[in-house]
Amino acid sequence: MRAAPTVAVSRTLGRLILWLSPRNQATRIPVHAALPTRTARNACFAKVETALGLMARFDPLRLHRLETDLTAIVVWPAASFAGSLNAVTRICLLNRSVVDRDRAGIATATVLVHEAMHARLVRLGFEADAHSSPRIERACKRAELHFLLRLPPFTGRDDAIAAAQSAVAQTPIRDHRGRRR
Repeated sequence: MRAAPTVAVSRTLGRLILWLSPRNQATRIPVHAALPTRTARNACFAKVETALGLMARFDPLRLHRLETDLTAIVVWPAASFAGSLNAVTRICLLNRSVVDRDRAGIATATVLVHEAMHARLVRLGFEADAHSSPRIERACKRAELHFLLRLPPFTGRDDAIAAAQSAVAQTPIRDHRGRRR
């Protein structure tokens, strides 16, 4: 039985990205950076390690799930998104600018939590279609919110929690036929 062309291409591109981009050996989950210079890669590796360290300290169960559900984390140099998950390979792509701007690792950790929830739902068999996509996004936003609530007080915590609560509240809940409840 042959895989669909998009699945085969996705798997091939995922393997190629992992093969070509240098890997950080310090973490249990493979972290790759598709960046041109060693200093840029090392800076990104350090920031992703900080984010994973926050998860290990304040939400170890979520970190364990992330390590189980994601196959790798790749810091991508130019992207129009904060984070993205390839549902076929379960590779999480992080936008380099998000990682670079994040001083404390909180924004990076929050993006990782969101994408890890997508990976968990994919691994459990949920498919994102027109009807289930809002519910999946709501579950991912709720995971972000629960993670933020576990963190100790930090500058901007209340704003981040309010934004996450607002995102959860704005996602419409639909029944199995796609109608709003």
